[in-house]
Amino acid sequence: MSLWSNCYHSVYAAICGLPPNVRIFHYQFLSTRALSKDLRRLLPGLRGALLDVGCGEKPYAKWTTGITCYVGIDTVSRGADVLVGNHEEWPFADNTFDAVLCTQVMEHVDDVGRLLSEITRVLKPGGNLVLTVPFAYNEHDAPRDFWRFSAHGARRLLEQGYDIDVLKSQGAIGSTCGLLCLNWIDASLGQTRVGRFLKGVMLPVWIVVSLVINLIGSFVDYLDRTDSFYSNVLVIARRR
Repeated sequence: MSLWSNCYHSVYAAICGLPPNVRIFHYQFLSTRALSKDLRRLLPGLRGALLDVGCGEKPYAKWTTGITCYVGIDTVSRGADVLVGNHEEWPFADNTFDAVLCTQVMEHVDDVGRLLSEITRVLKPGGNLVLTVPFAYNEHDAPRDFWRFSAHGARRLLEQGYDIDVLKSQGAIGSTCGLLCLNWIDASLGQTRVGRFLKGVMLPVWIVVSLVINLIGSFVDYLDRTDSFYSNVLVIARRR
């Protein structure tokens, strides 16, 4: 990453925040708002030992106030406690964890069945799986972007081995269209040096544009009663 890009991202983060704690003028606000709100409410209720699958830099660890042992596993992140290959068995005994957290990870896994099998193996019977997956979202982290999940697909994925306590769609038509629009602008400007330079020079304009689209998207969400144009899915399930 160039010095210009580093400076831009540092300034942008200072002004707009970083996921999951972003402000309303961040271009990712609409894609993280419902997810962050729900996880902030639900994660403090988890107890015991937790495994964060695809943990990255563990952005949700501070919300797991009832957890006594927090372990992060990932394939690449320097923030992980355990690094594994894509198809390696995890170095944990069966029935080790009281809870598993897996947020926005499934879409990047080529063998979803194997991942779910490992999650089930290390999760204690009666333990909680907190899973979030995207439904309507642009391609990202290519080429490792394979799947999208509807609420019905998420239920089908888990119903053989889990009792589903919560199945919730997140977002509606306003936020879905808004986040795709802002992500498209950001990706388009990021393709060329000129575009990246303009995004930096016109940062105040970009912040205002993001704010306006975020406000419009949030308002339009209240008008959508179809429950069909959501962007994300949250599931809380107990292993049988």
